[in-house]
Amino acid sequence: MGIRSHQESGVAMIEVLIAIIVISFGLLGVAGLQLAGIKSSQTSNLRSIATAQAYDMADRMRNNMAAVQGGLYDAVKGPIPAIPSCADPFKANVGCSTSDMVKYDTYAWLSENAQLLPSGSGAVTKVDASVFDIVIQWSEKCVAKKKDDASVPGESSCGAWDSTTPGTLLRTFSTRVAL
Repeated sequence: MGIRSHQESGVAMIEVLIAIIVISFGLLGVAGLQLAGIKSSQTSNLRSIATAQAYDMADRMRNNMAAVQGGLYDAVKGPIPAIPSCADPFKANVGCSTSDMVKYDTYAWLSENAQLLPSGSGAVTKVDASVFDIVIQWSEKCVAKKKDDASVPGESSCGAWDSTTPGTLLRTFSTRVAL
């Protein structure tokens, strides 16, 4: 009996070490899932902001139909214009012409895009008589996968790179609005 117990004395220690290794791999997997969840949540949040910003511009255009019909919203894009002198965001902007309101809407919309989204910008383009495309763009950090890495499923690269900032991906939200 004494010899047998002497031979089994290290088995329990090995079992504990194996259990610790298995639990460690499990915890690393959970940490990886947490990081992926946080990244997905951030991407989803930015897409929600872009959607709200696109609908904000559509509402601004609906509020100023005279300017829409006059073609003043046909090609709205950056850079951010100066705020018109008659525009006061805390008042009803009484006394502003329709073109001043377009300038104010462009100023406010592009400023909000830049503040709410990383490298956020936007554009409005007339497609047809009363149909407009509203496009919002922003940048997200991206880690490129090697193109020859067959072990990584899915896309082999980040997609449309922002050439001005390596390691970032340009995201776009586009909607078509009929006014």
